[in-house]
Amino acid sequence: MGFFALLKTLTYLQYIGAETIIFSNVAAGLVTLLGLSMLALAHSLGTASDKISARIFMGMIVLVYLGVICDNLSWALEGTEHIAMNLILNMLAYIIMPFALVLYWNYQNRVFLDDFERSKKIKLIINVAATLDILNVILGTVTGYLFYISEDGMYCEGNGYFTIFIYPIITVICCAYENVRRKLPLQKKISLLAFGVTPVIALGFVMFIQDYSTIY
Repeated sequence: MGFFALLKTLTYLQYIGAETIIFSNVAAGLVTLLGLSMLALAHSLGTASDKISARIFMGMIVLVYLGVICDNLSWALEGTEHIAMNLILNMLAYIIMPFALVLYWNYQNRVFLDDFERSKKIKLIINVAATLDILNVILGTVTGYLFYISEDGMYCEGNGYFTIFIYPIITVICCAYENVRRKLPLQKKISLLAFGVTPVIALGFVMFIQDYSTIY
Protein backbone atom coordinates (compact mmCIF):
# COMPACT_ATOMS: atom_id res chain seq x y z
CA MET A 1 0.00 0.00 0.00
CA GLY A 2 2.82 2.40 0.86
CA PHE A 3 4.44 1.89 -2.54
CA PHE A 4 1.20 2.63 -4.41
CA ALA A 5 0.58 5.66 -2.21
CA LEU A 6 4.03 6.97 -3.15
CA LEU A 7 3.33 6.39 -6.86
CA LYS A 8 0.00 8.21 -6.48
CA THR A 9 1.78 11.13 -4.83
CA LEU A 10 4.38 11.26 -7.59
CA THR A 11 1.69 11.16 -10.29
CA TYR A 12 -0.25 13.92 -8.56
CA LEU A 13 2.82 16.14 -8.20
CA GLN A 14 3.75 15.64 -11.82
CA TYR A 15 0.21 16.37 -12.95
CA ILE A 16 -0.29 19.65 -11.17
CA GLY A 17 3.23 20.82 -12.10
CA ALA A 18 3.50 22.89 -8.88
CA GLU A 19 6.05 20.68 -7.14
CA THR A 20 8.56 19.80 -9.86
CA ILE A 21 11.46 20.08 -7.42
CA ILE A 22 9.91 17.49 -5.10
CA PHE A 23 9.18 15.20 -8.03
CA SER A 24 12.76 15.56 -9.30
CA ASN A 25 14.24 14.72 -5.89
CA VAL A 26 12.04 11.65 -5.41
CA ALA A 27 12.75 10.47 -8.95
CA ALA A 28 16.50 10.89 -8.39
CA GLY A 29 16.15 8.98 -5.12
CA LEU A 30 14.45 6.07 -6.86
CA VAL A 31 17.28 5.91 -9.40
CA THR A 32 19.77 5.96 -6.53
CA LEU A 33 17.99 3.06 -4.81
CA LEU A 34 18.18 1.09 -8.05
CA GLY A 35 21.91 1.73 -8.29
CA LEU A 36 22.46 0.71 -4.66
CA SER A 37 20.46 -2.47 -5.22
CA MET A 38 22.67 -3.36 -8.18
CA LEU A 39 25.78 -2.63 -6.10
CA ALA A 40 24.52 -4.82 -3.24
CA LEU A 41 23.73 -7.63 -5.67
CA ALA A 42 27.16 -7.44 -7.30
CA HIS A 43 28.81 -7.42 -3.87
CA SER A 44 26.83 -10.44 -2.65
CA LEU A 45 27.73 -12.40 -5.78
CA GLY A 46 31.44 -11.61 -5.45
CA THR A 47 34.00 -13.45 -3.37
CA ALA A 48 35.76 -11.60 -0.55
CA SER A 49 38.92 -12.82 1.12
CA ASP A 50 38.06 -10.87 4.28
CA LYS A 51 34.56 -11.69 5.49
CA ILE A 52 34.53 -8.92 8.11
CA SER A 53 35.37 -6.16 5.64
CA ALA A 54 32.71 -7.60 3.31
CA ARG A 55 30.10 -7.29 6.07
CA ILE A 56 31.19 -3.73 6.85
CA PHE A 57 30.93 -2.81 3.17
CA MET A 58 27.44 -4.29 2.95
CA GLY A 59 26.55 -2.41 6.12
CA MET A 60 27.55 0.86 4.44
CA ILE A 61 25.33 0.03 1.46
CA VAL A 62 22.37 -0.81 3.71
CA LEU A 63 22.74 2.42 5.74
CA VAL A 64 22.96 4.60 2.65
CA TYR A 65 19.96 2.70 1.24
CA LEU A 66 17.96 3.51 4.38
CA GLY A 67 19.13 7.11 4.23
CA VAL A 68 17.88 7.47 0.66
CA ILE A 69 14.51 5.94 1.61
CA CYS A 70 14.07 8.37 4.51
CA ASP A 71 15.13 11.30 2.33
CA ASN A 72 12.80 10.17 -0.46
CA LEU A 73 9.78 9.73 1.78
CA SER A 74 10.39 13.12 3.42
CA TRP A 75 10.31 14.75 -0.02
CA ALA A 76 7.10 12.88 -0.85
CA LEU A 77 5.53 14.33 2.32
CA GLU A 78 6.73 17.87 1.58
CA GLY A 79 3.85 20.33 1.72
CA THR A 80 1.40 17.82 3.21
CA GLU A 81 -0.29 17.71 6.61
CA HIS A 82 2.03 14.91 7.82
CA ILE A 83 4.35 17.33 9.60
CA ALA A 84 5.44 15.01 12.44
CA MET A 85 6.28 12.16 10.06
CA ASN A 86 8.20 14.52 7.78
CA LEU A 87 10.19 15.76 10.78
CA ILE A 88 11.05 12.22 11.91
CA LEU A 89 12.11 11.10 8.42
CA ASN A 90 14.43 14.07 8.02
CA MET A 91 15.93 13.44 11.44
CA LEU A 92 16.55 9.76 10.60
CA ALA A 93 18.16 10.71 7.28
CA TYR A 94 20.62 12.93 9.14
CA ILE A 95 21.25 10.39 11.93
CA ILE A 96 22.09 7.62 9.45
CA MET A 97 24.93 9.66 7.95
CA PRO A 98 27.35 9.49 10.95
CA PHE A 99 26.72 5.75 11.33
CA ALA A 100 27.62 5.21 7.68
CA LEU A 101 30.77 7.31 8.06
CA VAL A 102 31.89 5.34 11.14
CA LEU A 103 31.56 2.15 9.08
CA TYR A 104 33.47 3.87 6.29
CA TRP A 105 36.36 4.57 8.65
CA ASN A 106 36.36 1.01 10.00
CA TYR A 107 36.15 -0.44 6.49
CA GLN A 108 39.11 1.65 5.36
CA ASN A 109 41.21 0.51 8.31
CA ARG A 110 40.20 -3.09 7.67
CA VAL A 111 41.24 -2.86 4.02
CA PHE A 112 44.61 -1.46 5.05
CA LEU A 113 45.10 -4.65 7.14
CA ASP A 114 46.87 -2.87 9.96
CA ASP A 115 46.00 -0.57 12.81
CA PHE A 116 48.71 1.90 13.82
CA GLU A 117 48.59 3.65 17.18
CA ARG A 118 47.83 6.94 15.44
CA SER A 119 44.85 5.32 13.71
CA LYS A 120 43.44 4.25 17.09
CA LYS A 121 43.58 7.85 18.32
CA ILE A 122 41.88 9.12 15.16
CA LYS A 123 39.27 6.37 15.48
CA LEU A 124 38.47 7.60 19.00
CA ILE A 125 38.05 11.15 17.67
CA ILE A 126 35.73 9.93 14.91
CA ASN A 127 33.59 7.85 17.30
CA VAL A 128 33.26 10.68 19.85
CA ALA A 129 32.49 13.20 17.09
CA ALA A 130 29.86 10.81 15.66
CA THR A 131 28.16 10.59 19.07
CA LEU A 132 28.13 14.39 19.37
CA ASP A 133 26.81 14.69 15.82
CA ILE A 134 23.90 12.31 16.55
CA LEU A 135 23.05 14.26 19.71
CA ASN A 136 23.25 17.48 17.69
CA VAL A 137 20.76 16.09 15.16
CA ILE A 138 18.31 14.95 17.84
CA LEU A 139 18.47 18.18 19.85
CA GLY A 140 18.56 20.29 16.70
CA THR A 141 15.41 18.59 15.43
CA VAL A 142 13.53 18.94 18.71
CA THR A 143 14.44 22.61 19.15
CA GLY A 144 14.31 23.59 15.49
CA TYR A 145 17.92 24.74 15.70
CA LEU A 146 18.97 22.42 12.88
CA PHE A 147 15.78 22.36 10.81
CA TYR A 148 12.02 22.44 11.24
CA ILE A 149 8.83 21.76 9.32
CA SER A 150 6.65 24.82 8.84
CA GLU A 151 2.89 24.90 9.42
CA ASP A 152 2.31 24.36 5.72
CA GLY A 153 4.45 21.19 5.83
CA MET A 154 7.57 22.61 4.19
CA TYR A 155 11.13 21.75 5.28
CA CYS A 156 13.06 24.80 6.54
CA GLU A 157 16.68 25.13 7.65
CA GLY A 158 17.39 26.46 11.13
CA ASN A 159 20.12 28.84 12.27
CA GLY A 160 22.40 25.94 13.19
CA TYR A 161 21.98 23.98 9.98
CA PHE A 162 25.65 24.49 9.07
CA THR A 163 26.67 22.22 12.00
CA ILE A 164 25.43 19.19 10.07
CA PHE A 165 28.45 19.56 7.76
CA ILE A 166 31.11 19.48 10.50
CA TYR A 167 31.24 15.75 11.23
CA PRO A 168 31.30 14.51 7.61
CA ILE A 169 34.14 16.91 6.81
CA ILE A 170 36.14 15.79 9.90
CA THR A 171 35.71 12.12 9.01
CA VAL A 172 36.63 12.55 5.36
CA ILE A 173 39.74 14.58 6.27
CA CYS A 174 40.85 11.84 8.71
CA CYS A 175 40.19 9.11 6.14
CA ALA A 176 41.99 11.04 3.42
CA TYR A 177 44.97 11.55 5.74
CA GLU A 178 45.18 7.83 6.50
CA ASN A 179 44.69 7.03 2.83
CA VAL A 180 47.53 9.25 1.63
CA ARG A 181 50.08 8.13 4.21
CA ARG A 182 49.57 4.39 3.62
CA LYS A 183 51.15 2.48 0.77
CA LEU A 184 48.36 1.20 -1.45
CA PRO A 185 47.70 0.79 -5.19
CA LEU A 186 46.30 3.97 -6.73
CA GLN A 187 43.06 2.23 -7.73
CA LYS A 188 42.36 1.18 -4.14
CA LYS A 189 43.18 4.68 -2.84
CA ILE A 190 40.74 6.27 -5.28
CA SER A 191 38.02 3.71 -4.48
CA LEU A 192 38.32 4.32 -0.74
CA LEU A 193 38.38 8.10 -1.09
CA ALA A 194 35.39 8.21 -3.43
CA PHE A 195 32.88 7.05 -0.79
CA GLY A 196 33.76 9.96 1.51
CA VAL A 197 34.87 12.72 -0.86
CA THR A 198 31.85 12.53 -3.20
CA PRO A 199 29.26 13.40 -0.50
CA VAL A 200 31.46 16.28 0.70
CA ILE A 201 31.50 17.68 -2.84
CA ALA A 202 27.71 17.25 -2.86
CA LEU A 203 27.54 19.27 0.37
CA GLY A 204 29.03 22.18 -1.55
CA PHE A 205 26.19 21.95 -4.06
CA VAL A 206 23.64 21.92 -1.23
CA MET A 207 24.87 25.34 -0.10
CA PHE A 208 24.10 26.82 -3.52
CA ILE A 209 21.23 24.59 -4.70
CA GLN A 210 19.22 24.07 -1.52
CA ASP A 211 16.10 22.83 -3.28
CA TYR A 212 17.75 19.65 -4.51
CA SER A 213 18.93 16.73 -2.39
CA THR A 214 22.37 15.65 -3.65
CA ILE A 215 24.23 14.11 -0.69
CA TYR A 216 22.85 10.56 -0.75
